Amino acid sequence: MKLTLLWTLAVTVAAATFDNRTVAQSRAPGTCSRGDVFVQSANPQQIREACEAVSDVLTYFDGIGFKVDPHVSIAFWGDVDAKGGRKHAHGSYDPAARAIKLYAREQARPWGEPWQDVGGSFIRHEVAHAVVVQILAMRGLALPREWHEFIAYAVQFELMEPAIRASILERYSNLAPASALTQINPFTHGLADPDTFAVLVFKSYSVFGGRDLVRRLLTAEFVPTPLERMIPFPPN
Repeated sequence: MKLTLLWTLAVTVAAATFDNRTVAQSRAPGTCSRGDVFVQSANPQQIREACEAVSDVLTYFDGIGFKVDPHVSIAFWGDVDAKGGRKHAHGSYDPAARAIKLYAREQARPWGEPWQDVGGSFIRHEVAHAVVVQILAMRGLALPREWHEFIAYAVQFELMEPAIRASILERYSNLAPASALTQINPFTHGLADPDTFAVLVFKSYSVFGGRDLVRRLLTAEFVPTPLERMIPFPPN
């Protein structure tokens, strides 16, 4: 699959660069206290929110046995609603550049929630991507794109304020978790709207082992079924 190849290439590039990085000897303004993370912002609140997100995500991965010092920059982009483009995105992570971009979407209401209540969760989502790419690169492993998103959404929801998460899950009470993990595939990821896919992910994550499922994915104890085995293609 094209997306899988792109992510595999990005992880390979990231693996080649991690050993060459220089860790800052002192903590300059905008540099988080954990990892080699620099927040490109003059806004103290944005810096604080980003560094809190980094700490939360690293604590999550510490808890499942992965001690990681991510090397990444975080930049906030404003006026995304007015400028258009990236219409449905709230952020992005570029593994080759080791850079996170966060898009200001004050008009957005993900899962029907006010942006100010859930905006910080998207910082955690993108930081989770950065951490996962580094873990996989260090271990020489790869995951399909939809499973990168699975982990990022699972971490995002796990680290949400419980009351906000409960409100979202109640709003999507008719959405059942996957009956089998093969239902997490390029079709469910590509065809579902992002909000619905995210809730499907968290409900499935909760049913199929929670944090231990993420640990198993990142150690290759659980390897997702390849699409070719789920849907065999007829011979030419």
